[in-house]
Amino acid sequence: MKDNPPCNTLFIGNLGETVVEEELRGLFSVQPGFKQMKVLRQDRNTVCFIEFDDVSAASAVHHTLQGAIVPSSGRGGMRIQFSKNPFGRRKDLVGGMVGTLNGAPV
Repeated sequence: MKDNPPCNTLFIGNLGETVVEEELRGLFSVQPGFKQMKVLRQDRNTVCFIEFDDVSAASAVHHTLQGAIVPSSGRGGMRIQFSKNPFGRRKDLVGGMVGTLNGAPV
């Protein structure tokens, strides 16, 4: 499976629309270096971004939980990849990075 370069933020895919956020939080919040989590729900697809203290903590979770099954998801194992962008940052329209804090530009 193709992956992005390692960073401190993980992208969690292959989550069903029925996945329970508290179940995900319970699984990831106990991992060393956990900082924060954001679940994004779309029509038939749910994804999650999880930030860790550093790349090594994110890498350990990437390796340990790859393919783990979340019962409330109703799908097979989770697909874990390194995020394209660090948590809380998004690409702007001209390709640079724009920081955000609670949705507000910084």
